[in-house]
Amino acid sequence: HFPRLPQARRFEGNLCPHKDSFSQADRNHASLLRGPESMVFDGNGYAYTGTRNGVIWKLSLDDNCKQEPIEIARTGKRKCSFNEVGMECGRPLGMRLREDSHLVVVDGFSGLMEVSLNTKEQQVLLAKGMEINKKRVLVLNDLALFNDLVFVSEMSTRWDYEELLYDLMEGKSNGRVLQYNRLTGESTIFADNVYSPNGLEVGADRKGLLVAETGKARVIRIPFDEPEKREIFIDNLPGYPDNIRRHPKGGYLVGMAGIRPGEQYNLPDILGAYPTLRSFLYKITPLSVLKNLIQDYGLCVYISDTGELLQSWHDPTGRLSMISQCL
Repeated sequence: HFPRLPQARRFEGNLCPHKDSFSQADRNHASLLRGPESMVFDGNGYAYTGTRNGVIWKLSLDDNCKQEPIEIARTGKRKCSFNEVGMECGRPLGMRLREDSHLVVVDGFSGLMEVSLNTKEQQVLLAKGMEINKKRVLVLNDLALFNDLVFVSEMSTRWDYEELLYDLMEGKSNGRVLQYNRLTGESTIFADNVYSPNGLEVGADRKGLLVAETGKARVIRIPFDEPEKREIFIDNLPGYPDNIRRHPKGGYLVGMAGIRPGEQYNLPDILGAYPTLRSFLYKITPLSVLKNLIQDYGLCVYISDTGELLQSWHDPTGRLSMISQCL
């Protein structure tokens, strides 16, 4: 059950750090927008994102995004300041915008929910803690919309949100992809035994779902009509993939939560060949120490419709790091 990753790619060619760099990128509203996970555009000059204190924000794209963001909703039980985090604050993660002006949002503590941009009313669609096939829903992360279905990634059925790093380091297929039917309100399992499923996106042919398996450093494709026949879309990514989003001109952009360059020592990759030792070390290692294993490095990659890595953007300085999504 433990992933034994292939030899990591060297950062050369399409992965050359100096070819396309965003180390000089602007960091707009960095003091206010702490930990934005996902972002959507409405096509009218505005974007929406959520921050770690439970706030959903509306941002104007005019004037290079210099206008002050507008708070439109909070997903938690109380109003938290910009530096507060926790269950009562809420934690917006994956986000999509429906044509009827509803944001569909995964909140790390509440579950799958929708927010009306017109009335600001909120409704939980798939609650964290509910049982699906005798397992409680624990860690929902991202979502994808397909007709009247909402697909939701559940990264782990073993570890909760605060301990999620343990699941990634354990490397077991504890995850699921859930399916919510908007017409019936029914929640079912679309795919089980998935390795830390994270970002989701409907494929270009609209016949399958692309799933970023973070712990496996790959993206898999799961057909809608035969979900048991999953296949690898792209393997051996140069990092641990987070959200995956369709590019307007074709292909996909994938943010990397961490990197695994072939030129450097990489403990998770090395320990993948020693599952017993890996399991023992991660059970006795504090989370604070595990987090220090993640190198401060920003990376986003562009993948073709056929699963070929075409281009990459880097910030070797770590000024931008743990890239959750690229658009």
